[in-house]
Amino acid sequence: MADMQETVRESGLAEILDRVPLWGAVDKVLFKAKCKIRCYDSDSTPDARIAMTNAIGEIKIIRNDARKLHRVVMNRDQPLKVCTNHLINNHTEPKLHFGNRSACSYFIMDYTESKEPKRGFIVIHFPTEALCTRYMYQIRRIMTYPAPFVEERVKVLFRARCRLLSRYDSAYRVIEKYGVGEIIVLQNIKRKLYRIIIIREQTLEVCTNHIVHADTITQLHLGDPTACWYAIMDYTVIEQPRPGYIAIRFKTAALCAKYMAQIEDAKVQGNPGPYSPVNNEQVLFKAICKISCYDSTDQAGKTNAIGEIKIIREDSRKLYRVVMNRDLCLTVCTDHVIDDDTDPQVHCGNRNVCSYFIMDYTESMHAEPRYVVIKFMTADLCATYMGHIGDVKAYPRFAC
Repeated sequence: MADMQETVRESGLAEILDRVPLWGAVDKVLFKAKCKIRCYDSDSTPDARIAMTNAIGEIKIIRNDARKLHRVVMNRDQPLKVCTNHLINNHTEPKLHFGNRSACSYFIMDYTESKEPKRGFIVIHFPTEALCTRYMYQIRRIMTYPAPFVEERVKVLFRARCRLLSRYDSAYRVIEKYGVGEIIVLQNIKRKLYRIIIIREQTLEVCTNHIVHADTITQLHLGDPTACWYAIMDYTVIEQPRPGYIAIRFKTAALCAKYMAQIEDAKVQGNPGPYSPVNNEQVLFKAICKISCYDSTDQAGKTNAIGEIKIIREDSRKLYRVVMNRDLCLTVCTDHVIDDDTDPQVHCGNRNVCSYFIMDYTESMHAEPRYVVIKFMTADLCATYMGHIGDVKAYPRFAC
């Protein structure tokens, strides 16, 4: 072993091996196939742009659990050298190359020649259209799933072809229409989360990306046994989650019934997130909402998130509190006790929104003054939430 290490150092391979991903038990190959690659220097002018690399070899998409990243590596067949070595990030957008369905191209930050990344443009030609589609799908899949679904173990519970009829906003207005694609129900083993994703076949575009909650209720769409619809909180654009409704049609009524049954099973198994109630706690109210928290001293924004809010009764300490978990990263957005000063009011005349001052325990054991604005999907949910807080304050034995 010592002789091998000395040979690596003398031959200059140590620097190269340091740039390629760590191989071993921490690595997993998600995709590999034979292809032809051409790499261009994107810094040069279009007229003077020439291929820096033109080779045939095996390309791989590798997940490194130790570094928590995904990387694309390709080795040339004849000289056995690395052709490309780049990370998959939010700017990795492979597209069909001039309409050729067996080739894709995109911009990269390449680590092949040095430890400093170099901006480039690559064109990858696969033997078949199916391989090119799988490669692009795998990259889109990595970019679409939030971190818990990339770095942790995920189990596919349901997969089928379907047609996403329409996607509506919270006021039942059609905002987008999509075609045929593949629907996937995923289970995160560690976090006990269930997520549904639909990917369009033609463009590999993500049509919907939402989490199954206890309030997810599926119904037949206009009495059609092959179609269903329900309310969602959509994370297709992760920076802009939107409430709405979707309608899905399957090929057969059996597939539709199986899909609806799978959602019911996911609701039964639970979706607790980071906060798990103990035996002496009871959930009185819960709903999906959007919350904005402000520092009451300087009115600076502290939190702006979407998730599930709960009113919890804790019998052991004889108090009520409000807890909300953010959907995407599963962090606690607010955790405050309901006392005599908790007085939610309709916010700026919007009956879907309420606001009030709180003493928040989210960041530390010491309460900090905050001002929260909570927006619900309907006016009835907002009224129910305010009514529960009023009822809690009326119970003298639980007064704080």
